[in-house]
Amino acid sequence: MHLAGCPGWARTIRLLPDGCVDIVWDGRRLVAVAVGPSPGMFDIPPTGYRIGVRLRCGAAGGLLGEHFVAFVPGQVALSELMDARTSAISGAEDRLAQITTPDEGRLVLRNLAADLLRHGPGLDPMMPSVVRMLARPTARVDSASANARCAAGSAPPWG
Repeated sequence: MHLAGCPGWARTIRLLPDGCVDIVWDGRRLVAVAVGPSPGMFDIPPTGYRIGVRLRCGAAGGLLGEHFVAFVPGQVALSELMDARTSAISGAEDRLAQITTPDEGRLVLRNLAADLLRHGPGLDPMMPSVVRMLARPTARVDSASANARCAAGSAPPWG
């Protein structure tokens, strides 16, 4: 899903935890935004375009790789998360700084995501089944972990 818009006025928005990660152009840099177990509050400045792409639950690890494992909820510069891909990220940031329409920005983000996926670690093959398990109303992380052949208390294979 792509998100784009011109804020119009300064405000703080509440992001609810949904397991997704957003890659957002904040007008100066690309940031990865994730919410932890409780809602997060984020400031939106009044000018410029805000353009983003939402990474569905389980997809961020395949795009951001091992750096995503240590990602603390909040927002962090994408270049700090992925120093090995800094040139692709800075190139996208340079192009985003020059856009005149949200459609141009969406194209830049789409191309960047495709590039990162092409050169990234890829999706753990176990992830789709784990996401399906956790989507059930009675889901428990420990049982999904056991079903994914993870030892209780250890890091799952997807990060």
